[in-house]
Amino acid sequence: MRNQPKNSLLWWILPAGLLAGEYWICRFVFFSWHGMKQWPAVLALASLLFLGVAFWARCRIAAVFTVACYLAGFFLGILFGTGGTDPGGGRTNSGWLIWTAVLLVGSLAGFAIGRIRKKHMQKNSAQ
Repeated sequence: MRNQPKNSLLWWILPAGLLAGEYWICRFVFFSWHGMKQWPAVLALASLLFLGVAFWARCRIAAVFTVACYLAGFFLGILFGTGGTDPGGGRTNSGWLIWTAVLLVGSLAGFAIGRIRKKHMQKNSAQ
């Protein structure tokens, strides 16, 4: 890992703390809305992985997008997810797909925007 100043560590600790809070709220407080036990944890672990890559790549925008998209994806999944029943009579819902897609697309968009911004800043500083 690259040598980073202490204020850069804040960009790891703060988003990770916010993500932990979001996970707790989505998993426990809103459990009756979605009924998923493992999926919030799977997405939180994926988000931690994205935060680790963002920290290593020094891409603060990706960290912000990842944390924001975890919660946004949850609410969009609740709002637009469709419910049904499987052949065995169990409850199904497509909200987890929406949540996952929003998190993945949003996090990747954060990395792309960060890269474009970095190239733009390098181009301007070279002139």
